[in-house]
Amino acid sequence: MPHSVPIETVSFQDRDGGRHVLLGFDARQNWLPMANWWPQNGPFLYVLREDTDRPYSVDKNIWSSVCHVVSDLARPDDAGPLPPLWTDEARLVRHLASKADLESRPYSRIAVTLAIDTISPEAVEWLPLIGPNAPSLGALGAHWVLQGYDVANPKLLSALTDAPYHTEHENLAALKARWVPHLNEHHLLTSLDEARSFVPLAEQRVKRFAPFGAFGIWVSS
Repeated sequence: MPHSVPIETVSFQDRDGGRHVLLGFDARQNWLPMANWWPQNGPFLYVLREDTDRPYSVDKNIWSSVCHVVSDLARPDDAGPLPPLWTDEARLVRHLASKADLESRPYSRIAVTLAIDTISPEAVEWLPLIGPNAPSLGALGAHWVLQGYDVANPKLLSALTDAPYHTEHENLAALKARWVPHLNEHHLLTSLDEARSFVPLAEQRVKRFAPFGAFGIWVSS
């Protein structure tokens, strides 16, 4: 008989009424072009809303971390159990401040939360994020502004922008008609209800990387 995953970390309620657990912080770069491996016009499409210049994502393959692309700002191994996220926001800020010329490069300092009402309580893969050994980071402060919702697995692989939509095996026109109205300029879902609805689609499309859940992406104002 399956057991429910215990939620041991501190949760808080976001503006859409869902319960969220704060997973960590990061700085994501906005100055480099999108990765060359992401073919815009090939047989595989990674976005549904095609006018998106730079998708936001919890997935570091889609929205790369400053600490990954700037060689002398490499993230230390003890920054947190869920790379590329940091559990200590103040430590991240100090780390970024150690690079004198970083202010000339545009980047976003983000927080990532997991909407715990969107995950399967039987999926033990969520335990490292919300179980008894997960960091308990409390709630987000008022200076954090919600940008939208990604749908990803416990290792932060996005099913929204890192799982190609196959033009030969999927009704791409139907997918776009259903989901594009609910995607903002950052290619994030605009409501928690729509993100929750995308989860079963993600688990159907990308079964080998399941389970999936909804993640909030917040930017410091």
